[in-house]
Amino acid sequence: MDHASTRVSPNSTYKIYDALLGLESGIITPEHSTFTWNGEPYPFNSWEADQDLTSAIHNSVNWYFQAIDSQAGFEAVRTFLQTINYGNQNTGTNLNLYWTDFSLKISPIEQVELLQDFYQNNFHFDSKNIQAVKKKPCCFPLLLPVLFTGKQEPGVSMVKMSMAGLSDTLKQRIILTTSQQIFNPLLVQLEVRLPK
Repeated sequence: MDHASTRVSPNSTYKIYDALLGLESGIITPEHSTFTWNGEPYPFNSWEADQDLTSAIHNSVNWYFQAIDSQAGFEAVRTFLQTINYGNQNTGTNLNLYWTDFSLKISPIEQVELLQDFYQNNFHFDSKNIQAVKKKPCCFPLLLPVLFTGKQEPGVSMVKMSMAGLSDTLKQRIILTTSQQIFNPLLVQLEVRLPK
C-alpha cells in the first residue's frame, strides 16, 4: 500500500481540474471554450487544430490546458490548488509544466478523495461547470487507467491509442476492470480514513 500514499506527478489526470479552473475563473464557459491552434507542430495530429473543452479533454491536448493556466496566471492557479486541496499544491516555476514536471504531486488516495469531492461538488463550484466537465466524452475512461501509474505523458497516449477503435462494450469492460484494480486495494485503506 505504499504506492497508494506516495505522491507522483498527476500528468493528464490534472486536466479535469484545469478545466474546472478555466470554467470557474471565466476563461472559458460551457458554451464558449474554443482556443485557436497557433500552428505549432505537436506530437499528435489531433492537437494540431482549434480545440474546445470537449476535444481538448478527449484528445488530452496539453497546449489547451497550458493556455488556460497562462490566462489564469500563477496566483489564480495557486489559489485554485489550495481551494480544492490538490496534493502538494506546488506550481514550481513553469506554469506550462507544473502538472508534468514533478512540481505538482498527488497520491492515489488523494486522487480518489478528490474525485469524490469533484463528483459531489464539495468544492461548492457552479454546478453547471461541474456538469460541463462530467459530461465530456472520454474524460474519465481515458484518465482512470493511468490515474495511479505515475507514468509520463506517453503513458497517457498509449492508453488512448490502445483503446482507439475498440467497441464501447469492450472499452467499458476495460475501464471497469482497471477501475476495480485501482480502487479495490485502496478501499481497505480508505475505510480507515473516511468517516463512518
